[in-house]
Formats: sequence, C-alpha cells, structure tokens
Amino acid sequence: MTTGQVWAGVDVGKEHHWVCAVDDSGKVVLSRRLVNDEQPIRELVAEIDELASECRGRWT
Repeated sequence: MTTGQVWAGVDVGKEHHWVCAVDDSGKVVLSRRLVNDEQPIRELVAEIDELASECRGRWT
C-alpha cells in the first residue's frame, strides 16, 4: 500500500487519450492509452479513485 500522494495527468486527444499517474517518489503507478469513450473513462476514474484511496489521497 502506498502511503504518499499519487498525481495523475491526462493527455487529451480526439480519438484517444494517454493517462499517467506517479507516486510521490516519481514511480509510475499507472500508464496507458485510453479510447475516447465514456465507459473506459469511467473505469479509469474508478481506478484512479482506488489508487487515491490506497494512499489516503483526494481529488483536487
């Protein structure tokens, strides 16, 4: 379990996006291409929310 912060960013594109999340030491904890469609985006938000819960984080 991570105890620090997780930072996530999304490179938004017309057909697909790229998402990357790193922990407070700079280690990549999530990196993937994401189709520009509602369901995969919802699944990504849930996954990032889970990562944030694991490290006692919050959305800002």
